[in-house]
Amino acid sequence: MGGNDLSAFQITQEHHARAEVLHLVGSLDAHTSSEVENRLEQLLSAGAPALVLDFSLVDYVSSAGFGVLLNALHAFRLTGADIKIARISERVYRLFATLGFHKIFDMRASIAEAIDSFEFLGADADSGSGAS
Repeated sequence: MGGNDLSAFQITQEHHARAEVLHLVGSLDAHTSSEVENRLEQLLSAGAPALVLDFSLVDYVSSAGFGVLLNALHAFRLTGADIKIARISERVYRLFATLGFHKIFDMRASIAEAIDSFEFLGADADSGSGAS
């Protein structure tokens, strides 16, 4: 049961044409959630319309981590933006499911699938019909 090794937790950001992607590594808990919260607030303030959280290397989410995720999801959706979770492990998915959060967060198998699932209200989505 690891302890408080903050150096083990990492966030890297990757810009895609249609979304920002945050790759999270480690445990999202009381010791690391403020770092995630700060990064999410920065992205929200910058007007990011679409955010994918890559959970492939997240090994645990505590109640503090869930609180940060829920607050961020609410804040993003209030502005018309959204957050998706990609590549979540079975273990961490079970934590989400136990709390019913699997019904609140849109979870996708891959980053590409998460990005493609965003509904954009701008020029990309002018008409749902017709071939391109």
